[in-house]
Amino acid sequence: NAFVIGFARRFATYKRATLIFRDPERLARILNHADRPVQIVFAGKAHPADEAGKALIEQVYRFSRSDQFRGKVVFLENYDIEMARYLVSGTDLWLNNPVRPHEASGTSGQKAALNGQPNCSILDGWWAEGYNGKNGWAIGEEREYHDPEAQAEADSLSLYRVLEEQIIPAYYDRGPDGLPHRWIATMKEAIRTCAPAFSMRRMVKEYTTRFYVPDIRAGIEMEESRYEKARVLARWKERVRQNWPKLELFIEGRREGQLSLGEGLDVTAWVRTDGLHKEDLAVELVYGEARDDLILPDQTIPMNYIKKESDGSMRYAVHLRPSETGSVGYGVRVLPTHPALPRKYDMGLVRWA
Repeated sequence: NAFVIGFARRFATYKRATLIFRDPERLARILNHADRPVQIVFAGKAHPADEAGKALIEQVYRFSRSDQFRGKVVFLENYDIEMARYLVSGTDLWLNNPVRPHEASGTSGQKAALNGQPNCSILDGWWAEGYNGKNGWAIGEEREYHDPEAQAEADSLSLYRVLEEQIIPAYYDRGPDGLPHRWIATMKEAIRTCAPAFSMRRMVKEYTTRFYVPDIRAGIEMEESRYEKARVLARWKERVRQNWPKLELFIEGRREGQLSLGEGLDVTAWVRTDGLHKEDLAVELVYGEARDDLILPDQTIPMNYIKKESDGSMRYAVHLRPSETGSVGYGVRVLPTHPALPRKYDMGLVRWA
């Protein structure tokens, strides 16, 4: 009777199936603990042309046959849908440790959560949205490294720590009735939070309410008056495209220095353009964490139109008060806007400063 970790998916290099073996001695101590034994069950296939992926399978298999991991690490062959059903419902913890930010989704972890199986995963793909601190565990920080070796080292150390200090103790912590109440609470939280959000029912409903129905209504409106609204929108788009290359954007505001928590700064922007009016433009301030000369967008604030200057430019302003501490950067962008435009990015035009 042991705590069982499941890892079953396509064997691609970015999924790092062998990350947990980075420190074999430490892993052996975890798996062979006298009072808290652990097993890891691997399964999966690589694309026939993916030689690196097939090499990962070979490495896992060799680890499973070694003396220190025999009986503790198992690789199941001929992985298919039927086997996956048993694994996502029958193991205790679902492990996922891809290289950030390469995980597109991670559907196996979603299926595990539906079965009450907590996830232990890199904060990437679906888990970056699904993890709430109580429905599973996170590996590492929500960041990327320039050096793959440094990232692997940091993530593996985090994985070992979370297994040793949080996950395994929670599983083996039994109450007077012999039940692992902390673990059961995590299982229930995984079902409660993940099942409604990560399901086909939710997805189809959201597509219907956010896209299909609004687009159908917009189409009906466009048909009215013998498509007059469509012709008006087409003429507006043509005017915007013709005048967009002449649009200029200038901003004024602090870009360096420090702010105390709760303190803000004023940002002013001037838009100069011929042939476009303030009703045609949306001017927004975008800000977020500043990292490695990049801004990771997190918040968007509409800028307020102030007045038209004597030189014909339009002045906009906003007061920025960051809600979190840390290194923050901002930028200002201008996009075309029209009441009949279905989505703000449909024109594919933007000007930044």
